[in-house]
Amino acid sequence: MIQIRSCLIFATLMLTACANLAPKDESSPFYAVPAGSRIVLHQDLQIPPDRARVYLQNGKVVKGPSPFSPYCQFEVNDVLPAGQTLKADEFVVRKTQMGEEFIASRSPFIMAVSGGGNSGSRDLLLVWHLWLESPRQPNVRKMICGGKFDTPYRARRPSINEIRTQLGDIATLKIISDK
Repeated sequence: MIQIRSCLIFATLMLTACANLAPKDESSPFYAVPAGSRIVLHQDLQIPPDRARVYLQNGKVVKGPSPFSPYCQFEVNDVLPAGQTLKADEFVVRKTQMGEEFIASRSPFIMAVSGGGNSGSRDLLLVWHLWLESPRQPNVRKMICGGKFDTPYRARRPSINEIRTQLGDIATLKIISDK
């Protein structure tokens, strides 16, 4: 019984020690946007008909992002036949999750697969999912920011500074201080 208790205490101490090793460098792709941070959208954004997202790349609204540069996208819950307006607002980041997307190619077809799993040559896109909340716009779901498609050993998520570059003057990411 004493051995089990000692093992549990040791495991708890090890996990607690590791929890504080996350980098706090906003130029690091390993520093996740902390929950409680805020995204301030400075202008209205138009979501096209039959779509649920609007893309930002290099501080501009784009029809579709280049897979070879970081990007961000705002996503809403509902797909509507008419266009939608994402109003200028302040959103709270409720949680941040890591994600990935694979591109698998099998000659002569190319298949895009979210979450991966196919054989063949694969490039990978690593992303951050920032789950958003605003009482004024409950239809807004999240902002997804991705790095660039690359081989699995070279792919990385965008840093907070790279996310800010993608938002440009359209939105501001305000990081809450970790305590």
